[in-house]
Amino acid sequence: MAEAAGPATNFTRALAGADAFNLTSHASPVALELPVTAAHPRVPWSDLPLKPRPRGGRSRHLFDVIPDVNLGDLDKPALLDIIGAKRFNDLPDGIHNKTDETHDYDLQIAFFQHPSQAEIYTVVKHITFKQDNVTASRLDRMIVGSAYVLNWGESNHRSFRKALQKVWVDMGGFQINHLSLEAADPSSNARDAGFMTATEVNMAYDFIEAQWNQGKIGMGGTSQLRWIALQMGDPTSPLRKMKKADIKEALATMQTTGSLADVHHEYPLTMMHIAVWFRPIALQIFAALFSYPANNNISSYKSCEKNTIRSPNPTNTADPADPSTHPGPTRDPPGTNKQIFGPLAGGAQRQMQLPHVSELRRQPA
Repeated sequence: MAEAAGPATNFTRALAGADAFNLTSHASPVALELPVTAAHPRVPWSDLPLKPRPRGGRSRHLFDVIPDVNLGDLDKPALLDIIGAKRFNDLPDGIHNKTDETHDYDLQIAFFQHPSQAEIYTVVKHITFKQDNVTASRLDRMIVGSAYVLNWGESNHRSFRKALQKVWVDMGGFQINHLSLEAADPSSNARDAGFMTATEVNMAYDFIEAQWNQGKIGMGGTSQLRWIALQMGDPTSPLRKMKKADIKEALATMQTTGSLADVHHEYPLTMMHIAVWFRPIALQIFAALFSYPANNNISSYKSCEKNTIRSPNPTNTADPADPSTHPGPTRDPPGTNKQIFGPLAGGAQRQMQLPHVSELRRQPA
């Protein structure tokens, strides 16, 4: 491939202009055929912010640099299909490792053809794992050439990823990528989006809380989404640098917290609360059933004592040896009333008249 004139875009310049771009992830990888722009074509990846991977080191971003590998006539459409289907074990011999069967990662790959030998390539693989718990031994087995990791420094993570993709694309060569950079829309203040200072973060969340407490953020339909869109489009809003997902999460938290903070009143009722109206009703029921005076206080009654089923027999002259002298059980004559006594408050005794059982029998038809 022909060399491009002029110096390569270094990482520092890419990082300075990262906020002018948005990083987009594609469901299917994209193939690019680009001129090599590196100052040293034999080391086209020199602008990447990399450092050698330490022995036993772990990282979500792993770079595998494989120099001078013979790939013959490179089948580029087949490579695109293989990476799109994540059949990484089907990559050409010399750039894949068949010992790794778990393809829980994304792969970007760049091929740089040798200036004088058409079948010789330098291959750079950028492996991005979806989880942080990748063991060092697994990383060791995946490496085919030389292993490198990112040299993050103190840069903002979001801006760093954009700058990384910028210098990756600027390397040129034949690339298969699942990420791309798109120019930000100036009307959406994307150039100002990105890193937020502690003061800006506090101002943003204080603004959300104030707007919520003042009732300026609705809860029905699309009112919240409309409010978010207006705030993100307002260059004077404290929320212009916040992610939309962060604003939505803050509103969801306010809504949940507000619901949990509502005061719920409970009014437990006991007999002491209803005694004022329950006692007269109970007295009326007892008065109707047992001819009991409705104005008496029955709340102080306890269990009845000394009630009898039959009339008492104070004199018992029966001879235990003579059955004929046994009077047997006696009953009160009809029309008489039993007397049931119970203790009342103050020690007073009151009498309640009950009908005889014979008076309660159903009369024959």
